[in-house]
Amino acid sequence: MFAEKTIMRTYLFSILLLSTMTLKAQNELEILHTHNGYRVVHQYLKNDTLEIDYFPDGQIFSKKKAFPRQNQYTVTRYYQNGQIMWERSYENGSHEGPSTFFNDKGKKILTILYSQGKAKDTLVHSTKQSIILGNYSYWSRVYGGVQNEDGSSNVQESSGPTPFFELHLLEVPISTDPKERKLIRSITDQNGDFLVVVNSKKQTYGIFPYYFDQTKITSEMLFPPDSFENSSNSAWSLSQEIKLDWNTPYLYTELRSSSVGYAP
Repeated sequence: MFAEKTIMRTYLFSILLLSTMTLKAQNELEILHTHNGYRVVHQYLKNDTLEIDYFPDGQIFSKKKAFPRQNQYTVTRYYQNGQIMWERSYENGSHEGPSTFFNDKGKKILTILYSQGKAKDTLVHSTKQSIILGNYSYWSRVYGGVQNEDGSSNVQESSGPTPFFELHLLEVPISTDPKERKLIRSITDQNGDFLVVVNSKKQTYGIFPYYFDQTKITSEMLFPPDSFENSSNSAWSLSQEIKLDWNTPYLYTELRSSSVGYAP
């Protein structure tokens, strides 16, 4: 009798667990799974739908309403340790209202007040740290070797934000020994936006994609130099050099890469 009750409890627990897993699967839909392990999921609640991004280890990267009813919504982004990185208010796809930024200990550093997508005012919560706020996007064109059926040139062009991409910042002057360099890592979100919190001081930083060959970085380099290969070339630009001092609470910059390739 005891054995039968134990088996029955185990059976009921298994059914309950399976039902919970099935319900969770029914309430979530994965809409993106990147090659480097980031995931974007729609979570269906009773009265709303959330869009949740995940780090490769399963920690929440960011969350927001997937289909905001009034076109007003807030995006909350997290550090990998679970602390809030930022809370940013949007309206019709543009920044509107407060955007508040935190360090990885959960301390509030800065609030920027936006109106129609433009920064109008700044509230400094800590003078010990500053933020570097930026956006990374790309443009690419590839010329095909064979014409299309209608005789036109086979050209493929793409552009847009670079999501879930790792960037490295280095203090300038950059040490000639790569082993002595202190990398500050940052990851872009779906819009290509990224954030770095640094100690307030007079300092210049270089910024590079994670794959850039560190042996090619010189002491005063601020971003990757243009490169020219047999079948392609690439160029980089930075809208604002990353130069801070004690009186700079934040700096915004746009990193842009462009490439042109030729198919054989």
